[in-house]
Amino acid sequence: MFYIRDKKTRKTIFYAERFGFYNENKINIHQCKKGKIAWIHAASIGELKASYPLIRHLLDRGLLILITGNTYSFKEEGQRLFCNETMSKRIMLVFLPYDFPGSVQRFLRYYEPSLCIIIEREIWPNLLYYTHKYKVPIVLVNARLSKRSFTTMMRFRLIVPLSLENITLVMAQTISDAYLLKKAGALSPIVTGNIKFDISVPKYQIQKGAEFKKNIKKSIVLIASIRENEESIFIEHIKQCRKDEIIFLIVPRHEERFDIIADYLKKENITFERKSSISDGRSLNNISVILGDSMGEMFFYYGMTDVSIVAGSFAPLGGHNFIEACFANIPVIVGPHTFNFQDLSVDAEEFGVILRAINVKEAINMAKYLLEDSNKVSLMRESAKSWINSHRGSIDRVIREIEVFL
Repeated sequence: MFYIRDKKTRKTIFYAERFGFYNENKINIHQCKKGKIAWIHAASIGELKASYPLIRHLLDRGLLILITGNTYSFKEEGQRLFCNETMSKRIMLVFLPYDFPGSVQRFLRYYEPSLCIIIEREIWPNLLYYTHKYKVPIVLVNARLSKRSFTTMMRFRLIVPLSLENITLVMAQTISDAYLLKKAGALSPIVTGNIKFDISVPKYQIQKGAEFKKNIKKSIVLIASIRENEESIFIEHIKQCRKDEIIFLIVPRHEERFDIIADYLKKENITFERKSSISDGRSLNNISVILGDSMGEMFFYYGMTDVSIVAGSFAPLGGHNFIEACFANIPVIVGPHTFNFQDLSVDAEEFGVILRAINVKEAINMAKYLLEDSNKVSLMRESAKSWINSHRGSIDRVIREIEVFL
């Protein structure tokens, strides 16, 4: 079959599954059609993890689960999270078809889902139109919409409202999200909170990270989910910290950046080790950087960490989830660009849970300050615990709302 590779990942992007052909899943589908199928779309690993309690509830109700995503890493993480269920064919992991009428219709006819649950926000016009046409209820869970994203969406004002009208139920994270979603065309959205506060924390990963760190004498500052537009700026400032008793743990957002960052560090003569090449911390006290070149291990990295800087927020990219750092009891610093988590980041900042830096230099200086101020760190940790507890319960509200569709 003809295929094309992605320039960045070098992985195939045109292949049968993306166009709604599922020959390799023939055995699965014959077993699945013995029961109802709940289809859950989680575009990222974070969304897949956040939907874990919901998926467990649906399994307990006797449904079979079809999970779709957009990346190879979603399949890898899905296999890790649901190993037993994928082995027993109670859960299938499939790439979301491209948003072409034929691809979407073949997908729907093949799997015949009885319910579609989309996590956060994936507005694919053909997908929503044909799913609605096939009389499959569509539920948008943990929905969010920033002012910036709303402005972008409204450039397609002839398509977006019609697409959103096909969604049966919209459950928004905040009042602001619900307001903007309704303004964009969603029908009567309700507010249920953020399900990422109800995730199941893999404590074994945190413990493994803490064990790994025992042989490292230096402090560790994590730079989490770093993006392409931020790498050079952070590395330039890390060069200036080589005499400090700090190891910077750099964890890229996307796996295709692992080798690129490694080459960059070599070019800048910064001593580093890749996580994949070390088994303990004994040889790490003379290096400046650990490159976290693995996916699905963020809590392991938090377990190693004294202070975290959550990137994706030092360029106008909208920021990334900082709740996981709070669960791991690690102080958090973010940058100025957090519009993907606008209400949440403002709330966390006011609660004393996170610190906000105006640029990379200030973020690194803040990290150094926290390494020296144990009282401030303790205060931030206690604030984070209270803040998390105040936001729990969203998943229970979501489950109550979807009961009518089961």
